[in-house]
Parts: sequence; structure tokens; C-alpha cells
Amino acid sequence: MAQIATIETGNQPRLSAEASAESVRLLRELLVSHQAELHLRGEMTISDSLQAAARQEIYRAVEGIDKRMRLDTGANLPTLDYLLSTQNQRYVLVTATQGFTRTPNNYSGQVAKSIGVGVLTMGMMVPIAIKAKSIICLFIYDRQQKAIVYYNHTPPPAEREPLNQAVLERQLRTMLAKDFPLR
Repeated sequence: MAQIATIETGNQPRLSAEASAESVRLLRELLVSHQAELHLRGEMTISDSLQAAARQEIYRAVEGIDKRMRLDTGANLPTLDYLLSTQNQRYVLVTATQGFTRTPNNYSGQVAKSIGVGVLTMGMMVPIAIKAKSIICLFIYDRQQKAIVYYNHTPPPAEREPLNQAVLERQLRTMLAKDFPLR
């Protein structure tokens, strides 16, 4: 799952289906390339009719864990339960990405605006334009226990491009280094 926005004018992000799909594709390639280290056996496909429900459940679970900092929350995942039961699987590794990216013209315009504000306020206020942000959350859900048994996310936001495979690779490696060392 991915929710990637693009900023084309001003500072108004708009959820982009194209950017989200590209983020999913890039992350899928990374997971497949590290399939052995992550002990993955296949890929669970989610039909179009279940996409919205699964997306809502997954992001609600991530938000619940992030808010309470405990795994005992957010495990009400009936859509994942259904999908796992139809594919006769007990566990699923779920990735959820969020972030935004700017168009090149927008970013250069925001940098110019930051410089202008800095000059006008004699350095008292200098807004910093952030070019991009990428957050990856990953969890393992156990259908039998009806629980999220593993959860991890990227370190606090830094300026990361969500549509750059090398950036996503670094994020994944950093996030999983302790539990799943990637080659």
C-alpha cells in the first residue's frame, strides 16, 4: 500500500495515484530481491473490490501502533483475515508507505521563496523548503493469533525521495538491519 502525494503548486499536496503506484512497484521489486532474507514465499494480491477496505485497515493499524507505541492495538484486520484464509496462509508481511514529492519547478520556486523571506526578515525567519518525504511502515500479521507480531518503521522523517529506489533500499536496510539483515 502507498499514499504518495505530489506538490505541483504552492505547498498543497495532492494524493497521486501514479506516484503511489510507482512507490508500490519499487518497494515490491526490493522485497522480491530480498525474498530469501525476509523469508517470503509469495505475494498476496488484493482484488480491486477489497483495496479500499484493506488500505483503510492497514493505515488504521499503523496509526494505532504509532500512536500508542504498542503492538496490542490496531489488529482488527478482517480484510487481511479474509485474504489470508482464501490463500491458506497464516502470516502476511505488509508494507505501507506515505510521503510526498515535489515537481522540480515547485521545489526551485519554494527555495526562492525561502530565500526571499529570509532576506526580507533579515534572517529572523527563514522557512526551509522540504523537497520530499518518505516513510515506510512494515508489519507482520498473524491470522491465527489475530495480532500484529512484528512492526517497524523508518526513523523520524528526513528529506527522502519516495520514488527513488536507492533511497527506498537504504530505508528498508536501516529499518530491518537488526531483525532481518539484508545482503
